[in-house]
Amino acid sequence: MGAITRAFANNVTSSLGTGDFVHIKTLTAGGVSSLDFQHGSNDVVLDNTYNVYKIIGHRVDFGSTQGLVCKFRVSGSYIGSGYETQSASLKGNNSAFDISGGSTSSGYIRMGWQRYTGTTAGFSSNFESTFYNLSSTAKDKHMITVMVGNGNTTNEAVWQIASGTLDSAAGLSNAVDGLRIACADGSTVFSGSFALYGLKE
Repeated sequence: MGAITRAFANNVTSSLGTGDFVHIKTLTAGGVSSLDFQHGSNDVVLDNTYNVYKIIGHRVDFGSTQGLVCKFRVSGSYIGSGYETQSASLKGNNSAFDISGGSTSSGYIRMGWQRYTGTTAGFSSNFESTFYNLSSTAKDKHMITVMVGNGNTTNEAVWQIASGTLDSAAGLSNAVDGLRIACADGSTVFSGSFALYGLKE
């Protein structure tokens, strides 16, 4: 009976984690203009090892007039055109709210838009971005982000959802092996913690 119990326990233990996201790498940004998760650099894995990838960002601060965006790396370069992206934002308090949305430049995929002064004490944004088909050479690459943060004043909250795809011939027929996070203007600095995870389906 003891041997059977041990065998059962071993089988349960070996199956734990199956279907779960696996932590790959955490990068910390402290007043930088961009942050890259690039396959083969700093122990980052971004290939067909995983079917789906996710980046979780927390305690993220960036300029009040700039939002976070993402660019994909294809064939050795971060692509600056050919994206399709949409977003929606809900901001307000217990008594009133407003909804805004719209498309943005084809030069990046929007992740979230700042709705407060970036230097306000205690304010930050937190998000999850999920990526699909990055290693495919036959499918478009997709990304969706959900972000939560503060509004324009201390008693406001904001919830944002954004999505996008790299809709180009190069993006369709080549794998993505890098993800670059930056502000929309490419120069505004930001800070925070960014953790990359992978999922085997």
